[in-house]
Amino acid sequence: FLCHTPFRTADAILEACETLRAGLTETPFLNLTGYGRQLVDFADKQVTEISCHGIGARLLAPDTRTVIDIVGQDS
Repeated sequence: FLCHTPFRTADAILEACETLRAGLTETPFLNLTGYGRQLVDFADKQVTEISCHGIGARLLAPDTRTVIDIVGQDS
């Protein structure tokens, strides 16, 4: 899912949730990551991106022992 987010983090998240929830019979669990995660107060959980990477890696490949996150986004 991709949406335009010029300085409207909370609005963009609401838009994404509404789009992604269309057709679902259950309310999904919403976990936020990234620097803007503190700007939204309706998430079920907020964790770091590397924590999500680690959990996802273990779910997809249970023998995973290391996750390397190389990012150049910070300024």
